[in-house]
Amino acid sequence: MTKSYQICCPKCNNHQNFYRYGKDKDGNQKYLCRVCGHQFVPYANTTG
Repeated sequence: MTKSYQICCPKCNNHQNFYRYGKDKDGNQKYLCRVCGHQFVPYANTTG
């Protein structure tokens, strides 16, 4: 059974074309949008 994640690029609203792009400084998975090239971490806790 494969895992299904509902991630979305916050810049261009793309829902399906992503590359996994390493980890951020907190160890969260980063993604690179293949449409607009934006790097982001979905569901990251932005309160600091």
